Amino acid sequence: SHPLRQIWRDSLPLGGVRGSLRRRYQETTETRALAPRIYGKPGLIGGVRSLAGIVEQPGGKRYYYAVLLNKYTVKADDALKFIDDFT
Repeated sequence: SHPLRQIWRDSLPLGGVRGSLRRRYQETTETRALAPRIYGKPGLIGGVRSLAGIVEQPGGKRYYYAVLLNKYTVKADDALKFIDDFT
């Protein structure tokens, strides 16, 4: 409800469209349709991957999420897929 919420949201990368999420969510018809409703900021440092942001539903309801994987034992691509599937 903060007065600057729209500015903050607009600063987040947008799935399949802009920023660090531009190339993500492009694997299937379903993910391509969902991509423009996923706002998030990914992170990667020393064996840690994360993604946090907002998913907007067609009716306008918003879900805020944060996913953090630390010391994962799967391939990096599999860790990224898990995060994308979660959102």
